[in-house]
Amino acid sequence: MDTTGSMGPHIYMAKEIAIGIVNAHQSLEYKLSSYILSPFNDPTNGLLTISLHPLNFTNKINKLIPYDGGDTPKLYYHRILGALKAVK
Repeated sequence: MDTTGSMGPHIYMAKEIAIGIVNAHQSLEYKLSSYILSPFNDPTNGLLTISLHPLNFTNKINKLIPYDGGDTPKLYYHRILGALKAVK
């Protein structure tokens, strides 16, 4: 999730959607085995979080806030690749 300051309004919406997806999966017969959060900011990356527990994951999402950043090249592909490499 992009936490760059200019993305503020979109971050809050993305957080709501992500938490909604996690909550919706709790009622399925086959629940997800892990959750991966891969935040990034211009031009740095946040820490990759892998959680086995939905509540821990949604707590991490809720802690994300927009900050800093600028108009530098976006690093989202690096974070997506990092998340994919973490999937087992």
